[in-house]
Amino acid sequence: MAIDWTQVGKDIEAAVINVLKGSWSTVSTAAGPQIQAMISIGQSIEQSQNQGRLTPLEYNTLRSAQKNALEGILSSYAAVGIVVAEQAADAAWSVVSQALLKAGVAFA
Repeated sequence: MAIDWTQVGKDIEAAVINVLKGSWSTVSTAAGPQIQAMISIGQSIEQSQNQGRLTPLEYNTLRSAQKNALEGILSSYAAVGIVVAEQAADAAWSVVSQALLKAGVAFA
């Protein structure tokens, strides 16, 4: 099943806003491009999986890199603590992971 990445993007933003609450307005300018990068990586994972070229190690590496990148951006703001940044990054990747699972990426 093809993934609607536009909807995934909206769902990621909603998940992050839910964690960050009022801090979203402070971090949105910097976090927005990283969320777009996360979507692009998700699309790349989907394509690689469809071509039979994705290993669990590659998936885990990409997942970790994307979560760490978003967490780093968020935690650089005084308005967002490290734990909240981790929670927001986890919530964001959870949306990507669920979309990939529905599309057949077994180890997402």
